[in-house]
Amino acid sequence: MLEARRYLETVGDEVEDIALWRHLLAPPTVTALDTASDTADEMGQNSTWLREHASEHRGEWVALRGSALVGHDLALVALHDRLSADPSITFVKIPRP
Repeated sequence: MLEARRYLETVGDEVEDIALWRHLLAPPTVTALDTASDTADEMGQNSTWLREHASEHRGEWVALRGSALVGHDLALVALHDRLSADPSITFVKIPRP
């Protein structure tokens, strides 16, 4: 990876798709979304929701934001595709009894 990044530094902008390759091989960036206390509070809210409502969604994946259900589906991929733009959502599989 490092060698590819070094090579891209030597290539001129006239090379086809060079901007795309620079973007794809760029070092990753990290963005903090929540503080630790917010995360702990949200986990507590998720746990409360699960205790109170899990029996209504046996065998399904649920998407939770705090104490609110924002979606549910039998397939995680379908649920994730609909809601993945929101990083504050937690996905949980409710087992069958």
